[in-house]
Amino acid sequence: MENLKVLKTTINSSLDKEKSTKLTGYPSIDKPWMQFYKEKEKDNSPIEHTLYEYLHECNRGNLHSTALDYFGKKITYNQMFEKIDKCAEALIKCGVKPGDYITMSLPNCPEAVYILYAANKLGVVVNSVDPRTNPEDMKKYINETNSKVFLALDMCYENVKDILPETTAKKIVTISPANSMPLIMSVLYKLKTKSGKLACNQNLMDYDRFIKNGKDALVIPKKYEKDYPAVIVRTGGTTGEPKGVVLSNDSIHGVLKNNEEGEVNYQRGQDFLDILPPFISYGIGNALHLGLCFGMRLILVPALTTEDFPKLLTKYSPHHVCGSPVHWEQLLVDARAAKADYSKLITAGSGGDSMSASLQKQISDFIRERGCHYMISQGYGMSETVAGVCYARSNECNEMGSVGIPWPLNIVSIFDPETNEELPYGEIGEICFDTPSRMIGYYGDKASETGKVLKKHKDGKIWVHTGDLGHITERGIVYIDGRIKRIINRSGMKIFPDKVENVLITHPAVEACSVVGLVHKEERHVPIANVKLKEGFTLNNRLKEQLQTLCAEKLFDYALPYEYIEIEEMPFTPIGKVNYRALEQLDYELLAPNDSKILESEEAREQGMVKKLKRQ
Repeated sequence: MENLKVLKTTINSSLDKEKSTKLTGYPSIDKPWMQFYKEKEKDNSPIEHTLYEYLHECNRGNLHSTALDYFGKKITYNQMFEKIDKCAEALIKCGVKPGDYITMSLPNCPEAVYILYAANKLGVVVNSVDPRTNPEDMKKYINETNSKVFLALDMCYENVKDILPETTAKKIVTISPANSMPLIMSVLYKLKTKSGKLACNQNLMDYDRFIKNGKDALVIPKKYEKDYPAVIVRTGGTTGEPKGVVLSNDSIHGVLKNNEEGEVNYQRGQDFLDILPPFISYGIGNALHLGLCFGMRLILVPALTTEDFPKLLTKYSPHHVCGSPVHWEQLLVDARAAKADYSKLITAGSGGDSMSASLQKQISDFIRERGCHYMISQGYGMSETVAGVCYARSNECNEMGSVGIPWPLNIVSIFDPETNEELPYGEIGEICFDTPSRMIGYYGDKASETGKVLKKHKDGKIWVHTGDLGHITERGIVYIDGRIKRIINRSGMKIFPDKVENVLITHPAVEACSVVGLVHKEERHVPIANVKLKEGFTLNNRLKEQLQTLCAEKLFDYALPYEYIEIEEMPFTPIGKVNYRALEQLDYELLAPNDSKILESEEAREQGMVKKLKRQ
């Protein structure tokens, strides 16, 4: 790390001499980002309520306002609480009790909201899983939590129904996306998908039957308990293997408290466009729970393509939305966006992946020319901290290419990855967080890895280690300089190379493999599988098809390799690690001459986006 210690930055970090003399040189002590908040003492007392309790407390006088908007169907706060209560009764009739787990596999839909808060009201932990999860992994996630009830999207149920008898789930509830749609839209959806009535029995039922079965059950709300688990979401750790992240009521309320103290312009009656699902921590903590506790109208989008984003912004004209960089890029190439009015837009948030300074400026200029008073604001965090830890909360602290400043109750600093010594301003090291939103820990067979991320330093604080490299300026602005983790971001969806490699290595023809990401003109990054074959095999079209079929059985569609490259030997660094940079360069040289969508750098992709501007 010695070479990193001498690397300093002077970008936008100058302070007047008087202020500079007050700095100790270490961000965790100086907290220079506080200059961007009003000069008042922040209330760092925790929110000592369950998620359900606090949601109810925040909306006692807001019951007749719209809470949820689902394809134009409006559900008031009063109606939402009534449905939460009925769902709680139904869960009681299914035999769950405080401390039990249920597995929920749903996109953004009203039923996901009802289930989440009903379970929380009872003290039941929600194991929230992506509906696209393959059957074997779904079986693992249900069984490792000993879930008694499995509540899933009907299409998800069809995919995993054969493994359900091998799980601990004794009650299965299927939910159609049409359940809460407006009547005409619901009928049309069912006709289009040819979805019929489920043949219910004692253990298998649709959501309507589930609710009817719970009538008049006795519900005893669970009182708040410090560090009591609320949800489990899955993410990738430093090895790229999915881990179950256990978030408590306190973890999720840590994010909410930061927003309450962070002087953000969130107000009752505003519209929050929620495009991020409830099986990721941001979707639960920074969108769903935050939006509802602030009394906003939450516009639920169950499925989103990149091309849909400009259309949704125009249709709903929200005050707040957070998307990934690939979503915001679509504005630059969409004819409708060129004519849009973004004057209502307050929070134009971007997260999930980094956005270069040049692209951030292009998009910021684009929306400001169409009425928005704010720049694109990048945020930064991780699933283990309920996502958001840093955010460019105002134009004053929104330096292009940065991820803004820490929320007021958080401390962010840079540490030497080898010694855990804090580094001064401008020096590059591992980004670490001290935050009230940190997880309880990892779940199940990954619990032992909690200590790799949550580490107690000599200052007595528990620091969350991100695995990312970055630096902090003297103004308190945080920059990301690289990734320790090997994550590929394909159109906003994270791909963990290890998981793809673990599938490919099971094929009898594959001796070794390594997956790297290349820059793509349209999909941001794509996974390229480099395979070393056993003697007697050749990477022809037939073998490629076999490998792709194998991956399709085990992985999400976005994780399927874009291309396969045969290599004779893996390149290694002098210390014996796979040289991923060398593989990336090799793959580019082989693929780019015949594939115009493969680009050498992120800058080249952005230049291509500029040429496609359709401004009218």
